[in-house]
Amino acid sequence: KLTAAAQRTGWALPRLLPLVPLVVAVGAYSLVVQLGGNGFVAAFVGGVAFGGTLRPEQHEERMELTEYAGLLLGFAVWFLFGAALLSRVLTNVTWQTVVYAVLSLTVLRMLPVAISAIGLRLPWDTVALAGWLGPRGLASIVFAILALDEIGGEQGAFIVSVVTVTVALSVLAHGLSAGP
Repeated sequence: KLTAAAQRTGWALPRLLPLVPLVVAVGAYSLVVQLGGNGFVAAFVGGVAFGGTLRPEQHEERMELTEYAGLLLGFAVWFLFGAALLSRVLTNVTWQTVVYAVLSLTVLRMLPVAISAIGLRLPWDTVALAGWLGPRGLASIVFAILALDEIGGEQGAFIVSVVTVTVALSVLAHGLSAGP
């Protein structure tokens, strides 16, 4: 609302308006973390509130920079995942970790999706595709790092190991199956 008012009164430079979503996200995150809350939830809620104030014709022009910044940060996270986490974890992988990762990518992900689709009368291949593709790995990496930071020690390292192997297998399996 403040952005719209600033634009109406001429206080906002039009070329700087694409920065507003980034400022809202970083500001919400930083403020809530300083207050002891969850910055990721704050950034999400800030995004929902901001997005709700945009008219459809404003969405593309205001969100373009944020989308490019998100892509760039996503690439950086995947690079760091490969360089920092995967290279360290692969030397200590156990068979139990691999079994759990495979179960996570199949039964533990696909079965709940299938159960939740009961009664929707969706074709089986649609339900299978939704279950196969499931949630993205980027959020898992972020949550694993948060768990490591909060738990620490052997338990935190174990969680990071399991998540890392699961995400690596997901990248491989879903990357190879994306075409079909």
